[in-house]
Amino acid sequence: MVRALDISGTILGWHDNKEFNGVAIALDNISASPIYKLHFLWESVPHLRGLSGLMAEVGVWKGGSAKLLLERMMRLGISETLYLFDTFNGMPKTDPTRDCHNAGDFKDTSIQIVKDRLEGYLNYELVPGLFPDSAAEKFSHQKFKWIHIDVDIYSSVKQACEWVYTRMVTGGLMIFDDYGTNACRGAKMAVDEFFADKTEAVMYLPTTQAIVIKH
Repeated sequence: MVRALDISGTILGWHDNKEFNGVAIALDNISASPIYKLHFLWESVPHLRGLSGLMAEVGVWKGGSAKLLLERMMRLGISETLYLFDTFNGMPKTDPTRDCHNAGDFKDTSIQIVKDRLEGYLNYELVPGLFPDSAAEKFSHQKFKWIHIDVDIYSSVKQACEWVYTRMVTGGLMIFDDYGTNACRGAKMAVDEFFADKTEAVMYLPTTQAIVIKH
């Protein structure tokens, strides 16, 4: 019998990280991500150094992880812009055969709510609309080096992969929040389908996130 992995009591590096904990505690109720996922995001930001390209998050909700990222960037002296893509009005239509969420989930947010959460930070830009349509005009010819995809449902994850993949620089990092989450099974389906014929490996983390490093 194989026992399910319980990481709740496992030391993954954040317990003694006073800097991280000081920021993460303040994110209560504005981030849907548990602390171990937030810690991985925190530790992934230094990957930006030495790479050219944009940094983005797709799926912002109330701006919790965005605030964490901006704080980490500030403390590392990274002043470039963090681009934040979201409908800011909840989820689009979902597929009941693949998804556990419903259209309109996470609609308890708005552009103003996120702006209020990110007060004091200057190096971010909110991009409202359904991704990737919202990126089509301004970002079609841009390259990305780091992107956090946290959109929960099959169609949104698949479309994000299709649009972002060819725009990632070599060595660029794609982070999928929902890959191993039981309530977001469509996300894993989308990632696995997309990368089935690619040279990159999807690396599944014990945090239930997954990462892909672009070749």
